[in-house]
Amino acid sequence: MTTANSRSTGERIAFEEMCKEFEQSHFAAISAGTVAGYRAYLNHLKAFFGGLMLARITTKLVEEYRDHRRQQPSIRYRGRTLKGATVNHELECLTCLLDLAVRREYIPENPARAVKHFNELRERPVKQMLTLEQENRILNAASPHLRVGIVLLVQTGGRTYTEGFQLRWDQIDWENRLIRFGNDVKTPGSSEPLPLTDLAFRVLRKWKDESQSDSPFIFPSMRKPGRPIRSVKTAWRATLKRTSVPHFPIYNLRHAFCTRLSWVAPDAVIQASYKPRDKAPVSTRRGRTGSRSDGESESAGVRRERSSQLGRSL
Repeated sequence: MTTANSRSTGERIAFEEMCKEFEQSHFAAISAGTVAGYRAYLNHLKAFFGGLMLARITTKLVEEYRDHRRQQPSIRYRGRTLKGATVNHELECLTCLLDLAVRREYIPENPARAVKHFNELRERPVKQMLTLEQENRILNAASPHLRVGIVLLVQTGGRTYTEGFQLRWDQIDWENRLIRFGNDVKTPGSSEPLPLTDLAFRVLRKWKDESQSDSPFIFPSMRKPGRPIRSVKTAWRATLKRTSVPHFPIYNLRHAFCTRLSWVAPDAVIQASYKPRDKAPVSTRRGRTGSRSDGESESAGVRRERSSQLGRSL
């Protein structure tokens, strides 16, 4: 199809119609959680580009959308505007949508491709170093379910919810000491089983033996036991406050796992073979939760002492 014909087609197809085509083409291959995220992005995009034909969407208009969204107030954090990362996600969604329009020859080129994204690194807080003393204080102050979850995340490097607080008991392979995720995951690589360390295995076994709930979930909701706990953010913030540990996202515990793995398996190939499920970066020791910011190395004896103290704190 010629450029002129593409422009002609783009004059007849509305943005909302393209959104429907995008959903039909894209959503079947991704997880339910990712679909929910894309739908939220599409709602914001339709609020701005709704009523426009594809051919009328220009690079300048996409830049106006970017700047407009960046100034919108944050729902989660009062007094703040949307993070650049949030706007970048929406721009990436728009780029994917318009890429589909190009492949189907509705438009000759993708105007979103030329739009510069925000620098997310400038907005991210510096990842602090978590000392052993701080870690033990957190474990001692945490509620039982949060303590078990912390151990699970630190020992496996899993995602906070899909690979942590939303797990079911039938996903635990006790015989082979694995967590099996099935196919309802973010990426195909995430379906690979995750090995349980000895500490994680023992903590989960004790948690199951002491559990008085018939819920299929390891961390059931207090109000609706048939469902997993929705969020631990409030409990996490309260725990850090009680221990006077500066706040950091619980997701950073995943980086603590990668850092500790680097102490015992410095080779990136070894780390990748242990954790092949996704594109999670092999963490360095510097600037991450659980890392040593001064570059000082740890002996095997110190690492064993850290592990034993963690076990005693439970």
